[in-house]
This record gives sequence, C-alpha cells and structure tokens, in this order.
Amino acid sequence: MSGVWLASAAAACAYAALMGFFLYWWRRLPPVHPVSTGDVRFSVVVAFRNEAHRIAYLLEALKKLHYPTENYEVIFVDDHSTDGTAAVIEAQGRGIPYRVLSLPPGRMGKKAALTHGIRNARHPVIALTDADCGPSPQWLDVLAGCFSRSRPPVLVSGPIRLEAAHLPGKVLALEQWGLVGIGAASMTAGRLTMVNGGNMAFLRSAFEAVNGYAGIDHFAAGDDELLAHRLASQGPVCFAATPEATVSTLPPATFRQWWHQRLRWAAASAHYENGFAKAVSLATAALHILTAASVTAALLGHGWAPALTLLGGKALAEVPFLYAVTRKMGAAGLLKYYPPGAVYYLVYVPLITIRAIFGPKSYRWKGRKAR
Repeated sequence: MSGVWLASAAAACAYAALMGFFLYWWRRLPPVHPVSTGDVRFSVVVAFRNEAHRIAYLLEALKKLHYPTENYEVIFVDDHSTDGTAAVIEAQGRGIPYRVLSLPPGRMGKKAALTHGIRNARHPVIALTDADCGPSPQWLDVLAGCFSRSRPPVLVSGPIRLEAAHLPGKVLALEQWGLVGIGAASMTAGRLTMVNGGNMAFLRSAFEAVNGYAGIDHFAAGDDELLAHRLASQGPVCFAATPEATVSTLPPATFRQWWHQRLRWAAASAHYENGFAKAVSLATAALHILTAASVTAALLGHGWAPALTLLGGKALAEVPFLYAVTRKMGAAGLLKYYPPGAVYYLVYVPLITIRAIFGPKSYRWKGRKAR
C-alpha cells in the first residue's frame, strides 16, 4: 500500500468530513415563512453600469413583487454608464417605486455605488440585487419573514438560480446550487463562508456599525462576501432556504465573461477576513488540484489507485449534499449534470488557482481594469 494512495485516501476522507459538516447543517436550516403585511420596510439598492441590454429583466421582475409598494423603494445607482441604462429604467420602470441616483465624479465602482445608495436609503433594511437579476414575486415577503423573527438577524442571504438551457449552463447551474448550499449551511452553523450580492439583505444600522466597505474599498471584488463577514460580527444571520426567496440570473454568455467572473471571485477570497471561510476555500482548491494531478499522473502511466480514490471520495461526498440542496430548492433534475461538472472542476479549479497566484493581479470587469 503506497504512501501516495494513503495520502489520497486521507485527503478524500477529510473532504468527505467537510461536506458531511455542510450536509448536517443544511438539514438543520430553520423554516422561513413569507410575511406580506409590510411591517418591514426595505430599500432595494441596485448598482449598475452599462446594463441597458439586460436591465429590462430586472424591471419586469420588480413589477411582479407582491410586497406593498408603500413599504419599499428601489434605488438604482448609476456607476457612470455610457449606454443609456438610466433611460431604459425611465422608459420601463412605471409601477416601480424607484429613484435613479448617479455616482458623483471621482467616485466609481460597485462598492462606491452601493454605499451611495445605502446612504440615501429611506428605510432601515437594505436589500441588494444585481441589474441582471430577477427576484421571485415573494422575494421581499420571505426576507420580511426573516427580519420579523423574535430575534431578528442583521443579515439575510438567499438563493441564486442560474437560468440555463444548454449543457455548459446546466453544469454552472448545478455548481451554483452547491455554492448556495455551502453558504446556507455555514450560516446555520454560525461560520459564514459565502453569500451572493444578488440576493442579500441587512440592517442599515449594522452596515454603519462596521463602517461599510471602509478598508476594503480599494479593490473591486468582495462587495458581498467581505461585507457579509463583517456584518456577521454584529448579530445573528439567516439563510432564506425556500424557492420563494430565489433570485434568478443568467450564466456568463461567453468564456471571457466566465473567466473574468472567476478571477473576480478568486480575488475576493484572497481578502477574506473570516478564517473559516479562508480555510474552506484553500482546502477545496487543494483537494481539486490534488485530484487533477492524480488523474494526470494516471494518464501518464503511474497508476490509477490514487486518482480513483480521490474521484470516488469526491463523488460520495458531493452527490448526497447536492441532492439534498437541489431537492429542497426544486432543482433536483440538475443532478444528472454532475459527471460533466466533475470534469469541469478538475480543469477549472487548478487553472484559476494558478492564474490567481502567479498571473497578473488584475482582470476586466464592466469595461474597466480591476484588481
């Protein structure tokens, strides 16, 4: 029995234990119930830059919200768009209680736009979504139910669903549900790892208490997770684990968009202030790099035992977790895309990790060079 095989078996067992931890806490998510009385008042803040071709999707979804319009507002913040997005909002925003604000000269970026919107908010609870997203009709009702608990949270996160019609998109959609599940389980365990800025809400007072993005506003990534890690220090957090709280969006349309999205995610993880989140990120990357290296070695004739141990261990750890998440969220049909997804991860994780560590520390986002 070789030392390489033993090391592979140990890594597979450690990863299985981590996924078992997430499965345990996913199954203990507290129930959430929509509240439509309007007792919780929201300011929905949407930062946008050059989204004229996609923002109609968000506008149509906002028109279908069930929540009383007198108890929420939508604040669109223009990050120096050049394509007339604000004009599209003005033309198609009838029926939405909205305002459009513009970032002043000299200020730019999503964090600056969100901060500007939050500072101008009229209500005590801030809800964030993105300009290319579409919240479900009961989105605010479910968030209100979370904030109406006897011990209200300072932060609520919700699920993001990718709307996909082709194989690559379906693989990304299944991956997204895995990320949703990990984020939800870690919140329930009191060890927050990840959230998505397309579906999160928090108390404005908590944002002010942690000084918002101060100290992390000099780089583009992390407008959601880094802020969430700070907010979690102010009180309890909650995940709205119900399809009624889902916000939908489309997967990246091109390989270039996907690549720069992943570079942005990797850039955010490098700045984690949460030790558990950083450990999960590093452990997951290491496991996938080790698995890819084992498969490569096997293809070169060095034996399949370590590779099969890691691949089998990964599958035994991931499939039950993904099944539990997708079944609860009404997306169990995506599980059949796990095999191509496993191959995708073996290629993608090592490449993006190597690029993030050894490549240039910049990427393109919204037509700008970012770090």
